Amino acid sequence: HTLYNHLCFLLTRSDDDARLIAKLQDEMRKQPNRPEWTLLLATLYDGSCHADCEQAVRYFQKALKKVPQGSRSYLSTIEQMAICYVELGSLDSALMYTDMAIKTDPSFAGYHYNKAMILHAFGDTRAAITELNNYFAHPNSNKGDTEAYYNLAYYKFEIKDLSGALAD
Repeated sequence: HTLYNHLCFLLTRSDDDARLIAKLQDEMRKQPNRPEWTLLLATLYDGSCHADCEQAVRYFQKALKKVPQGSRSYLSTIEQMAICYVELGSLDSALMYTDMAIKTDPSFAGYHYNKAMILHAFGDTRAAITELNNYFAHPNSNKGDTEAYYNLAYYKFEIKDLSGALAD
């Protein structure tokens, strides 16, 4: 939500959500080619523990059409959409956007970790293990990531690979 933090100075924080939403929608009408307003509105809907992910997805999709592909805003938007789709229970869409992030920025190992967490959350432990192995095999992964090693060991324990769990 970096974009949200950077753009908050443009709006008064004392407004309630309805007025804030109206202001953002007005700015979107005035400046239709500026994705910042669309992203800010999507982030507002996505905030508060993903309060309205359906609305957030709608605005994130609009923003994707406006932000330059491959930019930091583009990658952040893809990542947020994947999170929203997890919240909405849509594994296929969450994975599609996570795979899009991996393809767009293959240098970031964290997308493999995120994909593993999504796969596990939806019950595909074996695929989650494979993706965690992809994470550790990535040249930019954090080889000392104890949480990822713990998850890998736990997932192996779940599938009854006790020697693999102990090794990790």
